[in-house]
Amino acid sequence: YEAYGDPISAIKTYEVLKSELSPKDALFHVAEGAIALLDEFSDVKKAIKSFEIALQFSPSDFDANNTLALIYMGEYGSEFEDFARALKYNKKTLSLSPDNVNVKINLAMNYIELGHHDDAIATLTEVLDVVPTSLPSNYLMMKAKYSNEEVFEARKYAEALIEMYSGFKSDKLVAEILSLQ
Repeated sequence: YEAYGDPISAIKTYEVLKSELSPKDALFHVAEGAIALLDEFSDVKKAIKSFEIALQFSPSDFDANNTLALIYMGEYGSEFEDFARALKYNKKTLSLSPDNVNVKINLAMNYIELGHHDDAIATLTEVLDVVPTSLPSNYLMMKAKYSNEEVFEARKYAEALIEMYSGFKSDKLVAEILSLQ
């Protein structure tokens, strides 16, 4: 239901799940955290606490680690942004799902925000080997290369992005990179 933009049905489903579980179960707290984020008035602090409790029961819970990474990357409000903390959860999430392209993209974004451009480039290279037409991966690679002062390489990605989707012509960073000689 979350993926289809139906938070009310998602909350109802999580409530049913919680009613079948014990508070000593990690999934109980994952459901509680999800409800806190999906509710009409999101309670991110409560969600963080719930996901942290879930990790006390099950340190390898994918959903708890992944959602905490997203929270600390600012997905649920810039006041919770903490990219150093997000990195811990993104690395754990990758260790739990090493072939997950979305996890690698999140990790690469995290690396870029921390200024770890070489790590971002290495991670994005893995993604682009599997999904060469990934728009987010190509964009992030362009950004990482540009930040790493690899302007010629960044320009190649900017041109490829426009070739894949002409809407990138109006992107500020793409335009900036393409204007450089």
